[in-house]
Amino acid sequence: MSFRFEFDTTNRILRASLEGSIGDAEIADFRTAVTGMIAEGRPKASIVDLSDTTRYDISNASILAMAKSEPALPGVSIPIIIVAPAPHMFGASRVFQITSEENRPWLHVVKSLDEACELLQVKSPAFKPLPTDFEERKKVWNRSTGHH
Repeated sequence: MSFRFEFDTTNRILRASLEGSIGDAEIADFRTAVTGMIAEGRPKASIVDLSDTTRYDISNASILAMAKSEPALPGVSIPIIIVAPAPHMFGASRVFQITSEENRPWLHVVKSLDEACELLQVKSPAFKPLPTDFEERKKVWNRSTGHH
């Protein structure tokens, strides 16, 4: 599994796309990485896109454990939208949403990026890859807030 981060500077939306095969270990690594990006960039919303996932093998135990855990960033309550086009991914994502509703009322699950954008009331987001270098990424975050 790999993942990539993109950012729409106009609307301040972080898009995290997972690719390939994901299981329990991979989703834990991803959660750590996306938490870091949200803490670092303070986006207004985040989209977790499972559209390019080829194999989804996250156990029910992991889904329930994540759902019952405290949010990774206490006090940060931005909308997080999971895009899960495949029926089994959508179902598992909905289980996560329903079982974590108390801790994550701002979490939504949809079937397409278009639906995610509609939910966020955004037309034509311009997602661009985020640099892997922290200093370069900081420039992107600052540009989106008007700080230079």
